[in-house]
Amino acid sequence: MKNNKFGISIALASILCACANAQVMDIGTNYYRDYLDFAQNKGVFAPQDAPLEFAQRNGDKFTFDKIPNSGARNNKGNFTSLGRNFVVTANHTLDAAAASNFNENRGWFGNTKYEYLTSHMATSTEKLYNSDTTYMRTTKYIVEGQIDPIDVPNLDISGDSRATDEANIDKIQNYLNDIKNSGGARGDNVLAYQAGTGALGLEKPKIDTDGYSDVVSAREFEDQNIVNQALGGSVNEISTHYSANYKTHISSINRPGIYMFMTSDRGFRNRLLPGDSGSGFFVYDTVAQKWVLVGVLSAVADNSNHASIVTMRDFSDYRRNYENLVSGLNVSNAQLVRNKDNIFNAANGSSITLNSNLDLGHGGIVVNSGNFTLLNGIGSNKITRLAGFDVAGGASLSLNVVADTSVHKVGKGSLIVNSSGNKALRLGDGVVELKTANAFENIYVTSGRGLLKLGVDDSLKDKIFFGNGGGKLDLNGFDQIFSNVSANSNAAKITNLSAQKATLKINGESGKDTIFHASVDKNIDVKHDGQGRELVFDGGFDIDGSLTLNNANVTLQGHPTAHATADASVLTQAVKDKITAAGLSEPSYMDLTRPSALSQPDWDKREFNAKEGINLNSSELTIGKEANVNGEIKAANSVINLSGDLAHYTDKFDGSNTYDDGLKYRQNVEKGNLLVKDVSFKNKIVMDSDSMLRVGGTTTKLRELVVNGKNTAPTRSIAAGSGKLEIEDLEVSGSNKLTFDPDTTVTKNLNIKDFGNTNEPILDFKKVLTLGAGMKFNIDFTAALEGQMTADKTYTLVSATNIVNEGAIFNTEQKIGDLFTTYTIKDNKVLMSLNKTEKPETKPETKPETKPETKPETKPETKPETKPETKPE
Repeated sequence: MKNNKFGISIALASILCACANAQVMDIGTNYYRDYLDFAQNKGVFAPQDAPLEFAQRNGDKFTFDKIPNSGARNNKGNFTSLGRNFVVTANHTLDAAAASNFNENRGWFGNTKYEYLTSHMATSTEKLYNSDTTYMRTTKYIVEGQIDPIDVPNLDISGDSRATDEANIDKIQNYLNDIKNSGGARGDNVLAYQAGTGALGLEKPKIDTDGYSDVVSAREFEDQNIVNQALGGSVNEISTHYSANYKTHISSINRPGIYMFMTSDRGFRNRLLPGDSGSGFFVYDTVAQKWVLVGVLSAVADNSNHASIVTMRDFSDYRRNYENLVSGLNVSNAQLVRNKDNIFNAANGSSITLNSNLDLGHGGIVVNSGNFTLLNGIGSNKITRLAGFDVAGGASLSLNVVADTSVHKVGKGSLIVNSSGNKALRLGDGVVELKTANAFENIYVTSGRGLLKLGVDDSLKDKIFFGNGGGKLDLNGFDQIFSNVSANSNAAKITNLSAQKATLKINGESGKDTIFHASVDKNIDVKHDGQGRELVFDGGFDIDGSLTLNNANVTLQGHPTAHATADASVLTQAVKDKITAAGLSEPSYMDLTRPSALSQPDWDKREFNAKEGINLNSSELTIGKEANVNGEIKAANSVINLSGDLAHYTDKFDGSNTYDDGLKYRQNVEKGNLLVKDVSFKNKIVMDSDSMLRVGGTTTKLRELVVNGKNTAPTRSIAAGSGKLEIEDLEVSGSNKLTFDPDTTVTKNLNIKDFGNTNEPILDFKKVLTLGAGMKFNIDFTAALEGQMTADKTYTLVSATNIVNEGAIFNTEQKIGDLFTTYTIKDNKVLMSLNKTEKPETKPETKPETKPETKPETKPETKPETKPETKPE
C-alpha cells in the first residue's frame, strides 16, 4: 500500500461567488463523503495535532500530520475569521455580491448568522490590500473560531510598489523555507487543504494511462441546475521553490500583487474550477507552532491555483483603523468610541461607568490586562448595541449592567456576570461566570474553547446549547436537572471543578427515547429516574461519583461515528446511475442523507468510568457495542444486559442537535439490534438474587460476580442467554436455588456462603459447568452451621447437565467441631457430607510408615495410593 505522508498542512476554506462554484472530486481514490468529512471536521477528521493515517477507498493510505479546525471558515467557506469581528475574502467576489441575500447565504459561521459590513450595506468597512485581498468587519464578534495571518518578519504593506512586492516575495519564500527546515513540509512541498461548495464534478483515475476520466462532469451537474451546498475538501501543494510570484494582472483582476501558487495533490484530489474564490489557506507554522492564513483563492487555471496573500502586516494596518485605546481610571461611556474596539490596559484594572445607554455599533470592549467592571452611574442604563467582549487571558471584566443585545464573548480571560435579564450569550473562548440567577435568556457554547461556570444555584434547563466543537459547563458544586442537553458531539462536556460534589440528573424527554450525546466528568453523581423510555449515553463519562438508576432503562454504548451529509438534491437518480455504471457505488451503510447508521463499521469507542460505581434499583442496564465500563455494578431487582443481540440507538440529527440559530434543539432517535460478543467485564458485579444477567454471542468474561440471596425464591434465572459465561470469582449466598442458563466456567474461586438443610442444590446450571484447573471450592462454615447441618446427610451444593472438572481444589481443611468435610462429584452434582471420623486423605501419612522397608524396591508407591477414592472426582 502507498503511504503518502506530509509534514505541514495548509487548509483551504471554501468559496462562494455569484457564479456557480465547482469542485472536481476523485471518487475512485476516496469516497465522495471523505471530502465532505475532511472539510467539516467530521468522521475521522476531528481537529488534532497528531498524525492521522487515513485509509482510502482504493486501499492506499494517506497520512495527515495534523488536521486543522474549520471553525474559522464560514459555512460556505468563502470568508475567514481573523478574530473579533474581522474577516477576509477575495475582493473580486464582492463585485458579484450585490444581491439582497448576500448576508443571508454567506453570513453563517456554525449556528450564528453574522452581517458583513460591505459597500452594499449602510456602513462599509471594506478595504483592499494586495491585488485581491479584502478585509472587512461584521456586526458581532465571531465566536466559532479564528486564525492569524502569516507574520513574516520585516514585511512591508503589500501593493505599495512592484519593488516592495518583489522584496516581500523573497521574505515570504524565506518564511516557507523556515517552515520546511523545521520539519513542516513533505519534500519541498507545503500542502494545502481546500473546501468548497457549489456545482460538482466527479472523476476517477484512468487504469492504463495517467490522468482522470469523468464519472459525472461539472457541465452535466450544471445542465441539471444542481448546486452542491455541502462543504467538500481537498489537498493542494505549494512548492517552496516557487511559492509566491508577482503578477500585474490575472484573469479579470487587473490590480498587480503577490500570489501564492499551488496545484492539487493526487492523494486527496479535489480539483478547483472557476468560482471557488475567496477561500483561505491555513498553514501549520512549525516554527510558531500554530495554524496561520497565507492567502485567499483568486484564480484557477486547469490544475493551478493562485491565492492573493494575507499577511499580519496588512491586517494590522487595517485593524488599527477600528481600535481606540482608552486611558485613565474610572472612565465613562463618553470616552468610548462608536464602531471601534475600545481597548483597556491597566495593571490593576478600573471601572467603566455608564451614564447613558451604551451604543457601540459594531465596536466592542477589549480588556488586554487588569480587572475591569462595567457598571451603572446615573439611572438604569443598558447596553443597546455591542459587537462583543474580548478579554485576554489573566484579565477579567465584571458585567454589572444589562445587555439588551446578544453578548458575544471571545478571548481567554473571564467575563463575570452580575446582572440578570440579559439577552442571549454566545461563548466562543475563555470563561463566563454566572454570579446571578437568570443571567441570560439562552446560552450558546461553541468551538470547544469556552467554559461556562455557575456561581449560583440556577437552573439551565432548556437554556444551554452546545454547537460545533462544544465547550464546557462547570457546575461548580451546584446541582442541575436536564431533560437532555443539546449537544452536537461529546465535545460538549459537563464537569464539576469544585470540591463540593454536584448531582446531574438527566430525566430524558417525556415519552421518547433520548440520547445524551454530551460527556460528563470530575466530581459529579449522575442520576436518572425512569419515565418508561430508554435513556442512552453515547458520549461517555469519567466521574468521581456514581451513576444511580431508579426504575429506569439505560443503555451505555459507543457512538456510530458521525459523518457529513450530502445535499439530497445533488445525488439524483441520473447521477447515481452514472456512479454505479463506473463501478463506484457507495456501500449500503453509507447513506449520504444521514450522519450515521447502526450498520456502519466505524464506531467511536466510549469510556464509562464511575469511581463510586453504578447502582441499579428496579432498572435495566444495557452495555452495548464499543462501550468500556469501569466501576462496580450493584443491582437490586434489576437486569444487566452484557452481550448478545442487544438494542442500540442512533440519532438522525447526530451532529446537529443544536441547529438553526444555535438556540434550538432537535433529536430523532432510531432503534435496532446489534450482536455484542466477546465481552470482558473487569469490575465487580454485586446483585441480589432477584436480579438477572443476560449474555449471548460467544463468551462473556466476568472478573467477579457476587449473588446475594433473598428470603424469597428467585422467579427467574440469575444468568440467562445462549452465550458462554466465564467467571473468575463466583460468590453466592442464600437458602434458595440460583439458576444459571448458559454454559458456565468458574476459573479461580467458587464460594458458597449460605445454604439450607434441604437437599436442593444451591447452584443449578442448566448446561455445562466447567471447574477450572486450580479453582478453589469453598464453603462458609459459619453460614453452614446456621443451616443446621448434620453428619448423617449428604448435601447437594451444585447440579448441572454436565460437570467438567479440570482440577478444582476442594477445601477440606476446615472443621465444624469434630466434623470433617467430604466432597464428591457424582451424577453431575457436587455433593458434600460431614464425617465424625478423620478422612483418610487428609492425613495420608498415618499408615505409610508401617511397611515402608519390607519391600521398598518392589512396591514403593503402592501404599500411598491405597485409598485415593475418597478425593472428589
